Amino acid sequence: MKDAIREGDMRRVNITLKHMVPFFYSHSVLSKYMAECIDYILKTEHTLSPYMSLKVRAATFVNPKGRKGKNKAADMQNENEVKYMKNLIRSLGANKTEKSIVGITKAGPVILEIAENFDEMTGSKTVKTTNKLKSREIDIEVLTNKLAGLRLWDQDKPSMLPDSLSKSPFAFDRVQNNCHV
Repeated sequence: MKDAIREGDMRRVNITLKHMVPFFYSHSVLSKYMAECIDYILKTEHTLSPYMSLKVRAATFVNPKGRKGKNKAADMQNENEVKYMKNLIRSLGANKTEKSIVGITKAGPVILEIAENFDEMTGSKTVKTTNKLKSREIDIEVLTNKLAGLRLWDQDKPSMLPDSLSKSPFAFDRVQNNCHV
């Protein structure tokens, strides 16, 4: 499917969607994605005239960069734009007014384009990853549980730390470490 979209192949999209209908049906009989697939196939192959069908198929893709083989699904492009606008509006903080929301949504795409052009001209690349960012609270909870299991601060149990480590973080050889300051 990704290959058909990137290449902008209008014929292969329908074939791929026909293969995806049973997949979506197997997940749920009421799958909205299955309904969208069936709706798209029926419109482009049976309901619409050949000219309108071709128009709908061509409008399925967007090529934001204008490069060959860099097409993108139009609905995905819209979702990305909406996500960007929501982040801009969220960044206004608690005291946002209707006027400030309208202003930032008008200026947002222009600022994004300027920033992208600047990054391209300077050769700086944004690092993209598929790794999920864990929340800080989860990290702190895991760390707390691990440290609680070690019982480092219990007075009853002898410390598991080696004797060479001092009890205070401020006790160190100042003369030896003076060269690092």
